[in-house]
Order: sequence, then C-alpha cells, then structure tokens
Amino acid sequence: SRMRLFELIFLNALRHKLRSFLTVVGVAFAVLAFGVIRTLITAWYAGADAAKPDRLVVRNKVSLVFSLPIAYLNKIQQVPGVVKAAPGNWFGGIYIEEKNFFPQFAVDMEPWFAMYKEYVVPPEQFKEALAERNACIVGRKLAQRFGWQLGQTVTLKGTIFPGDYPLVIRGIYSGREPSTDETQFFFHWAYLNERVEQLYPGSANRTGFFVVQITQPEQGAAVIQTIDSAFENSLAETLPETERAVQLGFVAVS
Repeated sequence: SRMRLFELIFLNALRHKLRSFLTVVGVAFAVLAFGVIRTLITAWYAGADAAKPDRLVVRNKVSLVFSLPIAYLNKIQQVPGVVKAAPGNWFGGIYIEEKNFFPQFAVDMEPWFAMYKEYVVPPEQFKEALAERNACIVGRKLAQRFGWQLGQTVTLKGTIFPGDYPLVIRGIYSGREPSTDETQFFFHWAYLNERVEQLYPGSANRTGFFVVQITQPEQGAAVIQTIDSAFENSLAETLPETERAVQLGFVAVS
C-alpha cells in the first residue's frame, strides 16, 4: 500500500543518517545557490533595462581599466547631437570593511544628475552638495542600510586611489521609479582629481569614462561614429557605446 511505501522510504532514510543529512544539505545548497545566481542575474539585467536610450558611455578602447584625458570632454561636447557630457570614475573604496560593498562613483554632479533624472534629490540638498568640495549624495536604501543621516561624515578607504576620503552626506536621492537603483554613492570628481594630483603629481586630469546625453536616441549611431573618429589614432582611443550595451557587457563577463 501507499502508506507502507512511505514507511519503507522513511525507515531506509534512517538507516544511513549521515548520508541522508548530506543529501538534504546538498539539495539545500543547490537551491540556495540557484536563488543567489538568479538574484544577481536579475539585478544585472535590471541595470540594462533601466538604461536610457539617449545616454552613451565613452571609455578607453583597450579596457575600462585604462583612463581617458579629461581634455576629451570639450571635444565630445562639441559633437553634433550631444546635449551634455560628464566625467565619471568608479572609485571602489572600502567602508569600514570589505563586505560593506556598494557602487561608488566620482562624478561631475551638476551635469550628471541633469542626465540621470531618475535620481531625485531635494533641491536644497543638491545645492548644498554642489557647494561643498567633499560632499556626497547617497541613495535612500544605502542610507537606510547603514543608518546614515544628512550631515554625517562617511570615510571611504581608497583601493584604486589610495588614502582615506572623508565625505559629508549633503544629499539623499530617491528613485523616480520603483525599479531605480537607490544603493549608489556619488561624490565630486574634482575632489578625487585633486587628491590624485596630491598623491601622484602629474597623474591627474584623467577619468575612467564619460557619460554623454544625446538629443535623440536615433542619433546614437552617428554620434558614436563621430566620437570614435575624433580620437582615432590618438594615444587613448575611445570606445563609445550605448548605456544598455555597457550594462549587458557586464552581464556577459560576469
């Protein structure tokens, strides 16, 4: 009978308790690993889905590891179809300990937040952030995670850029849409540039990438070609891509 079958299965499982325990643990780990992987993939693709069709990213043609001269900014801004452009650097600092990971960027705040309208910062907070050299703007969920408040000083320990970076929270942004990432940390590119010059004289005035806003998404291919041609055969050739292509590139190599 069916009851007899279940009884035999139960009794057989108890015959080798260690084997049964290891089987259960193995299945649990497999389910957990699957859940983590699916969560990461969903997060990566969410970044690609949130990418705007009127934003491009210009980076070094060799790799994101290599920088570009900040002098490129003026030439990019003069390309027909370009509305705004801003430099950005992935910072990669440590907050207290390595497990406290969150995305950190040094950016030119005024044009950056004008392009990323999905990050909503109260006007008075944004004004204070622009006026203070070592100010930062953090996401609402990030502030909640660590219990941060406006006016609090957060010190990041640089890895790519050595040293301690004390940064004052002058703005907390919220997402315009429920899907907007509210876990990012932004501070002034100029502040990072000054610190780099102090640490390594003659090494400043370079940036990891430029974000470029264009008039119409349909102009993307033409703008990409123009930017690419402008820096062809230079010491630091560029690779302009749509923001979505960059995000999907991260998914592909992750």
